[in-house]
Amino acid sequence: MSQEQRTLRRAVRQSIRFRCHAPTNMFPSAQSPQFPQAHSFGNASLTSASTVPLSPVVEGTVCQPPMITASRCNNVSAAGITRFEKEKVVYTWTVTGIKNWPEDVSSIASTSFRHPNSSEWCMVLSKKGNELHLCFWLKVSKEPAKANLKATLSLGGDEKREVYPPLYCTLKGGEKSAPKSISDTFPTTDGYRNVGDSLTFECEVEIMCIVWDELPSASALETEPGLARDFGNLLESQDFSDFILQAGDVKFKAHKAVLSTRSPVFARMLQQDMKEAQENCVYIEGVEPGVVAEALRYMYTGRAPALCNMARGLLVFADRYDLCELKSQCEVELARRLTIDNAANSAVFAVVNSCDALLKASVAFIKRHIEEVMGTTGWKNALHSDPDSVEKISQLIAARSQSKSDDDSAKKNVIGKPSDGIHWN
Repeated sequence: MSQEQRTLRRAVRQSIRFRCHAPTNMFPSAQSPQFPQAHSFGNASLTSASTVPLSPVVEGTVCQPPMITASRCNNVSAAGITRFEKEKVVYTWTVTGIKNWPEDVSSIASTSFRHPNSSEWCMVLSKKGNELHLCFWLKVSKEPAKANLKATLSLGGDEKREVYPPLYCTLKGGEKSAPKSISDTFPTTDGYRNVGDSLTFECEVEIMCIVWDELPSASALETEPGLARDFGNLLESQDFSDFILQAGDVKFKAHKAVLSTRSPVFARMLQQDMKEAQENCVYIEGVEPGVVAEALRYMYTGRAPALCNMARGLLVFADRYDLCELKSQCEVELARRLTIDNAANSAVFAVVNSCDALLKASVAFIKRHIEEVMGTTGWKNALHSDPDSVEKISQLIAARSQSKSDDDSAKKNVIGKPSDGIHWN
């Protein structure tokens, strides 16, 4: 055997020794020995370990490579949208008693209303001679508001007249817009006194706002409009219905689970030992089928689109089945529609159906127009048909008058007279 062959065999044995004592995934070390370059030996090839550094071997011990802790990404992915959008608030303001405007009061202000950008506004109606002027008052705002202002006057029914043409302006908190004379819209010989004793303004404040939208996450709750839509479809399809409401000759299919959830009265009615629960049917007396259909729509979706046209019927249904929110909405709608001709009837209706808000509004309206209301056919009919209710209404009017008189006396002692530009009724 030649000397060269002996050297190669020695190298092979050394390589085998290192492979037996050291792991193949050993990490680099500054003192690690390295294999010689590759050599051909017969049909085999000995690969050099010059690029695979090894840890030192101690007799009977194998050195372990250093441990590296695996890292994980803690980043949370998020997204959003920023957009410019015009947002408008519409405020309805009714002023009554215009013909009795006190001479020592130069202006009156509405209650405050808020814009979605958190600014606070109110309307101001001023009297200058025989003319009335309308303007917008920006009461509170963190930043100057660039707004488009507009106002119309309702003339009854759907007819409206523009009394404050669209005006784009920039106002700071506490500033008022330029006043506009409503007499320019209603030219009269006797000024504002021929406009009418009650004025209803519809005022608009439109501001360009910056809106930030976050994209919904997978765990976001379903939106309320989606729920209302789905429950509305359930009512329309009548799938899985298990109960019937009958009004006159019309039958409406419904679901016990929905009825009992929305109405405490239905919840008690649908107990197992009740007649309605056993027959799976209830007959609703004194309520028109159209009203029952609208009430069911409200119970399923939380909305009653036809409320303004059937407020009285819906209020009766809501009072009977303890639908508090629906009853409250009906009271507000009826209070908005008070007139001299229907005030007495509305007040009696409020007493009979335990409508505190409507009764309070009716009594206040009758007190302001006491002579006109008592001369109407509605008041005479109420005296004959329901004297007990009229007696209660009269007591409330008298009590309110006494309370108002006491308040006015106290104010005169402290202030002397009402201040200009403050709320006046």
